[in-house]
Amino acid sequence: MPHKRIRVLLIEDNPGDAKLVRVMLKAATEPGFEVQHVKDLQTGLAQMKSQDFDVLLLDLNLPDSQDLGTLWRAHAHAPSIPIVILTGIEDRQKAMEAMTRGAKDYLVKGKVDAHLLERAILRYVKVTDKEQHGVEERTEELLKNEHPFRLLVEKAERSAILMLDPNGRISSWNTGAERIIGYRADEIIGQHFSCFYPPEDQKLGQPAAALRVAASEGWFEKEGWRIRKDRSRFWANVAITALRDERGRLVGFSKVTHDLSGLKRAEEALQLLANVTAAASSGEDFHTAMSGCVKEICRLRKWQVGQVWAPDPIKNVLLCAPQSFHAELPCASFRQASLETEFKRGAGLPGRIWEKNSPAWIVDVTKDGNFPRARFAAEHGLKAAFGFPIRDGPNLFGVFEFFAAEIRDPDTPFLDAVDKLGDRLGEVLRTSEERFRAVSETAYNPIISANREGNIIHWNKAAERTFGYTSTEAMGKPLTLIMPERFHGAHRQGLERYLRTGEARVIGKRIELTGRRQNGDEFPIELSLASWETSEGAFFTGIIRDLTERKQAEQAAELARSNADLQAFAY
Repeated sequence: MPHKRIRVLLIEDNPGDAKLVRVMLKAATEPGFEVQHVKDLQTGLAQMKSQDFDVLLLDLNLPDSQDLGTLWRAHAHAPSIPIVILTGIEDRQKAMEAMTRGAKDYLVKGKVDAHLLERAILRYVKVTDKEQHGVEERTEELLKNEHPFRLLVEKAERSAILMLDPNGRISSWNTGAERIIGYRADEIIGQHFSCFYPPEDQKLGQPAAALRVAASEGWFEKEGWRIRKDRSRFWANVAITALRDERGRLVGFSKVTHDLSGLKRAEEALQLLANVTAAASSGEDFHTAMSGCVKEICRLRKWQVGQVWAPDPIKNVLLCAPQSFHAELPCASFRQASLETEFKRGAGLPGRIWEKNSPAWIVDVTKDGNFPRARFAAEHGLKAAFGFPIRDGPNLFGVFEFFAAEIRDPDTPFLDAVDKLGDRLGEVLRTSEERFRAVSETAYNPIISANREGNIIHWNKAAERTFGYTSTEAMGKPLTLIMPERFHGAHRQGLERYLRTGEARVIGKRIELTGRRQNGDEFPIELSLASWETSEGAFFTGIIRDLTERKQAEQAAELARSNADLQAFAY
């Protein structure tokens, strides 16, 4: 008595490939195959709903469905029908994913003969007891040459592939999982898969939520941080597929994890480069550009304190820039110590970065033998630190340094990223500085900037000509340097009031005052004053106009009018 023919549904949009499958299966011996062919997934799903099939031969790329989404839709629609993938995509990684998502086998077009195709179908087909003997005989014959994908999951090393029971406990563990996550099979089997989630995600119930979605929708996929055996974190793509028996009952889950740490680091490096470069380019002047860079790096990488060191070519040391600073926690004594410290090559964190011309990382500054500000850092709970050079070609443009309130292990890929960032920032900040200096140094009128203490931090050429002090003589001195002594008290009171209350009586206005030159001469001036804020507080820039000639002209005109009046009166 002949055995029942095995009913095969072939979903394949290429007529030539479909014809070849028919020819190969037509030549098979008992029990034989009955092939029904459709060209798109939607028609195939309708056929599976209205008819009974023993096996599904499925192409992944169809007119109405692409890639592994095709498998997911077919498996969700008819979970009890064995699915054998027959595709033109020769991709070992995709084959592993397909088999963990419900495929029974993965065959590549052009590398499949009639013998291999028949064997793949017979391994998974379900028949009645009367027909079983014939199928077993044929299957035993075909399995003499084992298909190469049978041990695919067990031997895969690029992906962590594991099976979970319906409650989320691990029941199988491949070599890729051991390589990526670190546990041996005997250490992890039986444990709940939530142990791979960070504590904050466990508290939010994310592991249970992932299983709920997979169970209800058949599939769950998300990227996020995961935890290795050594407690280090890695960025992962996680796909969970619900596994059901022929009656549709949930029997467990397959879980595939890909380590995307390299890709994540590359994305973060690009984001860092783009955002920080944009912050540097958008600064209204050199100092706001530097402050913007520091703030953006702190925000992106969650460092709490950042500041900038600039070279002093005369003293051959690094000095802490008073205008470029960002802090998200109180650190007054540490900041003051930085402003008062000069670093030579090799000294402290800025000095060693300068000497080596490369980034540096300190796990805990309070225990570092070459960190002179350790006592002040400890007062504010500062621990980890890193810094990197800002290079303008072969020259050092400056050093950025950052601090965190916890111990952090060195992040080598991140240091590589900021090393490249340093070169880019050097170009952008040099352009910003040249633009500001070009405007300032060629300006006809004096341009003077001061910090919140009222001390001079910028002094252009016009200021030298007008007041008589060189830049070296004026820098760091109080603004009272250029005021008559009788106005010193009012100036200090006004500055203190503004810093305390924000009340501005002269900022944003043009006012006439009296200035004092180096030789003691007093002369009339017009002042236009502006202010800007950084994390360290307020800074001020004033544009000053010498009114001496205008006042003399006004006096001459007034004298002429007076003389004219006298003459008119005389006549």
